[in-house]
Amino acid sequence: MGSVLSSDQTKVSTYKDIHATMKLIRENNAVANQIRGFILKIPISKILPVIIAAIPTKWNTKADEIVNSYLI
Repeated sequence: MGSVLSSDQTKVSTYKDIHATMKLIRENNAVANQIRGFILKIPISKILPVIIAAIPTKWNTKADEIVNSYLI
Protein backbone atom coordinates (compact mmCIF):
# COMPACT_ATOMS: atom_id res chain seq x y z
CA MET A 1 0.00 0.00 0.00
CA GLY A 2 1.48 3.34 -1.02
CA SER A 3 1.09 6.29 1.29
CA VAL A 4 1.44 10.04 1.16
CA LEU A 5 2.44 10.16 4.83
CA SER A 6 6.06 10.85 5.68
CA SER A 7 8.49 7.95 5.98
CA ASP A 8 8.80 8.67 9.72
CA GLN A 9 5.08 8.03 10.15
CA THR A 10 5.12 4.78 8.17
CA LYS A 11 8.33 3.20 9.43
CA VAL A 12 7.93 -0.53 10.17
CA SER A 13 10.34 -2.33 12.48
CA THR A 14 8.49 -5.58 13.16
CA TYR A 15 5.81 -7.66 11.52
CA LYS A 16 3.27 -6.40 14.07
CA ASP A 17 3.90 -2.81 12.95
CA ILE A 18 2.62 -3.54 9.44
CA HIS A 19 -1.06 -3.75 10.40
CA ALA A 20 -0.88 -0.68 12.64
CA THR A 21 0.79 1.30 9.85
CA MET A 22 -1.79 0.22 7.28
CA LYS A 23 -4.57 1.22 9.70
CA LEU A 24 -2.94 4.63 10.20
CA ILE A 25 -2.77 5.17 6.44
CA ARG A 26 -6.44 4.25 5.98
CA GLU A 27 -7.62 6.37 8.94
CA ASN A 28 -5.82 9.44 7.57
CA ASN A 29 -7.11 8.81 4.04
CA ALA A 30 -3.48 8.85 2.93
CA VAL A 31 -3.47 6.06 0.36
CA ALA A 32 -1.45 7.10 -2.68
CA ASN A 33 -3.17 6.52 -6.02
CA GLN A 34 -0.64 8.18 -8.33
CA ILE A 35 3.10 8.47 -8.68
CA ARG A 36 4.73 11.70 -9.81
CA GLY A 37 7.88 10.92 -11.71
CA PHE A 38 10.81 13.25 -12.20
CA ILE A 39 12.90 12.32 -15.22
CA LEU A 40 16.30 13.62 -16.28
CA LYS A 41 16.87 13.72 -20.04
CA ILE A 42 20.23 14.73 -21.46
CA PRO A 43 19.74 16.01 -25.01
CA ILE A 44 22.35 13.72 -26.56
CA SER A 45 21.37 10.83 -28.79
CA LYS A 46 21.70 7.30 -27.40
CA ILE A 47 21.42 8.51 -23.79
CA LEU A 48 18.15 7.29 -22.32
CA PRO A 49 16.08 9.29 -19.82
CA VAL A 50 16.73 8.46 -16.16
CA ILE A 51 14.08 8.47 -13.43
CA ILE A 52 15.52 10.50 -10.56
CA ALA A 53 12.47 10.46 -8.26
CA ALA A 54 9.11 8.68 -8.00
CA ILE A 55 6.91 10.27 -5.34
CA PRO A 56 3.58 8.73 -4.27
CA THR A 57 0.74 11.28 -4.38
CA LYS A 58 -3.03 11.54 -4.27
CA TRP A 59 -5.00 12.62 -7.32
CA ASN A 60 -5.50 16.16 -6.03
CA THR A 61 -1.92 16.91 -4.89
CA LYS A 62 -0.54 20.08 -6.45
CA ALA A 63 3.08 20.56 -7.51
CA ASP A 64 3.79 23.21 -4.88
CA GLU A 65 2.56 20.82 -2.16
CA ILE A 66 5.01 18.18 -3.38
CA VAL A 67 7.87 20.66 -3.32
CA ASN A 68 7.00 21.80 0.20
CA SER A 69 6.61 18.23 1.48
CA TYR A 70 9.56 16.45 -0.08
CA LEU A 71 12.13 18.75 -1.61
CA ILE A 72 12.53 21.54 0.92
